[in-house]
Amino acid sequence: MASKQFDIKTYPGFKAMTVLCLVVIYAPLVVVTFYSFNASQSLTNWEGISLRWYADVFTGPESSKFKQAAKNSFIIAIVAATVSTTIATLAATGMVRGGKFKFRAVSFGLINLPLMVPEIVTAVATLIFFNSIGFDRGIMTILLAHIAFCIPFAYLPISARCTGSKTPLSRQHRICMQPSGRLLPRSCYH
Repeated sequence: MASKQFDIKTYPGFKAMTVLCLVVIYAPLVVVTFYSFNASQSLTNWEGISLRWYADVFTGPESSKFKQAAKNSFIIAIVAATVSTTIATLAATGMVRGGKFKFRAVSFGLINLPLMVPEIVTAVATLIFFNSIGFDRGIMTILLAHIAFCIPFAYLPISARCTGSKTPLSRQHRICMQPSGRLLPRSCYH
């Protein structure tokens, strides 16, 4: 007897619920985008279409703050992604290749715990922690918080890739590297 495949799209109301979810997610973005072209300083008063607010970002009296904020964001994004991916790769390699050890389950739980906690809770807890140990708030504390937040998100796919690979990591490394020490183009992406 052939088993019937489970297809959620066949349930009544699936399309309506999907549309409702998309509207709830994207409607506020559409409204904010629309009102960003308002010439008025008030959100409730529409005075016509204007690019004034976009011009102020680049040429207004506060433009230097916007430029500094954008620069800080790029620095934090690049450094946090690089450092957290490096730490996650080391952790995944240790967990996958390390065999069985006493606190393996506890280590796995601690690495993945931030995935189960809402981001705002992690952010507030990190702020409270930094304040309690006397760290001055600034770009370094934001960077450390982002690194700590990104590690579990980088760990999961890296660990899955290491676990799902049939060849040892050292052999993969040799396959992907040219004699000159540079990576072969697209050779590691199966």
